[in-house]
Amino acid sequence: MRLMLPLLFLVQAAKPPTEAEFKKAEEKLSANADDKDAHLVSGRYLAFVKDDWGAALPHLANGSDAILKTAAEREAKGGDTIFDPVQIGDAWIAAAGKRPAMKLMLESRATYWYAKAWDGDLGVLWKDRLRERLRKLAAPPVSGPARAAFSPEWVIEGKAALDGAFAHSGRVSARVSKEADPKLPYSCVRTTLFTVKPGQKGTFSAWVMTDGTDGGEDRVTILFHDDKLKVAGSADVLVPGDEPWWRKVSGEFTVPAGATRADFRFWILSKKGSGWVDDVCLTIDGRNLVKDGGFEESK
Repeated sequence: MRLMLPLLFLVQAAKPPTEAEFKKAEEKLSANADDKDAHLVSGRYLAFVKDDWGAALPHLANGSDAILKTAAEREAKGGDTIFDPVQIGDAWIAAAGKRPAMKLMLESRATYWYAKAWDGDLGVLWKDRLRERLRKLAAPPVSGPARAAFSPEWVIEGKAALDGAFAHSGRVSARVSKEADPKLPYSCVRTTLFTVKPGQKGTFSAWVMTDGTDGGEDRVTILFHDDKLKVAGSADVLVPGDEPWWRKVSGEFTVPAGATRADFRFWILSKKGSGWVDDVCLTIDGRNLVKDGGFEESK
């Protein structure tokens, strides 16, 4: 039985507190503001469930977990130099290494701070170091062999392949690079066509990452077609250039007049570098029309 206790602790620690547990912790803090266990529950709920890190940090800094306390105090301290965001990210990485049950959630916070540091004047050497850290954080969260080829739900135009080196979820994402062919000024992966009706409203989203692109025109698109498959309109969201971390892009659309078909596309027009896409979703009337949006069903 004693051998099972560490495993049970890890399983419990991996689960963020529920709303009921949060409310109970807040009641305890109303009676005793120094209750470190209650602070920890409140901090983990606010950070990992509500994504309200501003409210979570004081709780974590006063909580009973010394590892999270150290990282929270480092973030709360802030700083004025261009290297402070890197150091704050490093603090959360250190915490993730000591709290494997919370690894993904803590690494996500580290990515947030590394991304803030990215646009600073770090210099080439530090930028390269930061790029490598971000690449590691963009690795698949699920281990196992990656799929080798796209499922029939996806079509390749130009140069694209499944990539087991990076994924927002699961084991694989789709990597798209500019094809070295002057006749084709882009590369993309797109879904097969699905049926739509004029006037329908919907939303679309995807997790994307770029590395080394010269950007500005790379994008996520919903492309609409008429009965003769001529383009009847589009909804586009630009993808930031050379940002080697996962970022969610999303948009809304209204199906234009004359459109009867549509598809989702992830375009790379940059002349160098690559872009990755994962966890694609396109919803009309509450129904996701994209099959295999995470590329995990690919063959």
